[in-house]
Amino acid sequence: MWIYWLALSVSYIVTAIGQVTYKLFSLKKNWSYLFWSIAFFVIAPFTSYVALKKIPVGTVFIGAATSQVLIIVMSYYILKEKITRDHLISMAFILLGLFCFSLGNQ
Repeated sequence: MWIYWLALSVSYIVTAIGQVTYKLFSLKKNWSYLFWSIAFFVIAPFTSYVALKKIPVGTVFIGAATSQVLIIVMSYYILKEKITRDHLISMAFILLGLFCFSLGNQ
């Protein structure tokens, strides 16, 4: 079962990496960033598909919100973007929603 959770985690992580590399492409116009962002976006559906074989669809798609939190954190470290109060509030709501969803699934 752990392999399916690993695939799901990879899906969320590569989605976030794809978003950040696409933003790097838009800022620097380096075509290798575009190539890598597309590559990461191609990987994500396949790893999600693997996860969906054993993990309920609701869990997979509600968990996709974690990618948004990862994007903010990665942008802070990689792109040197500021994390504002609005970002923190948004991340808190996302994590609260995930927590509430997980309570409902027990």
